[in-house]
Amino acid sequence: MKLNYLQVGKIKQAHSLRGEVYILIFSKDISWLKKIKNILLVQNSTEKNVQVLKSKPFKDGFIATLENVTDRNMSEALEGSEVWIPADLLKSNPDETPYLIEIQNFKVIDKTLGDIGTIIEFSSNGQQDLLVIKSKDNLDFEVPFVDDFVLKIDSENKTIFTDLPEGLIELNLKDETPDDA
Repeated sequence: MKLNYLQVGKIKQAHSLRGEVYILIFSKDISWLKKIKNILLVQNSTEKNVQVLKSKPFKDGFIATLENVTDRNMSEALEGSEVWIPADLLKSNPDETPYLIEIQNFKVIDKTLGDIGTIIEFSSNGQQDLLVIKSKDNLDFEVPFVDDFVLKIDSENKTIFTDLPEGLIELNLKDETPDDA
């Protein structure tokens, strides 16, 4: 069932005596919250599709009232459950910055260095999102996903064009290679 869903967070804790839960969203981005109708909960390899009756932003996620979760004991039993949302909620409009998941597996072409690799996952340094790129030499390195470095995103050809500062990739690769001394 997870095929058309993306994991975005987890149930952090019970929130009230009436069964509400606090859902922690890993990216802290809940721009899709008003459109949410259901979520997929995964706990101990068991998947359960649950209707979201009410939701409101809270801390790094949101508080939700879920179908058939009516008291604190029931909500506490869900703590730690993975939270997955329908993938179509994370689709940007052509004039918007894409959701990170939309650019996974895109090729990255730098203005100076040419083809530097493929985006395999994402990270964060607390200040900005980072693209984790796998080079042709099978080395992983991170590049900040900031407007100053991104020249163009070509969704049709699954390519991002960048203009990275000189030495940025080498600095990241240096951190990855063991010392020979």
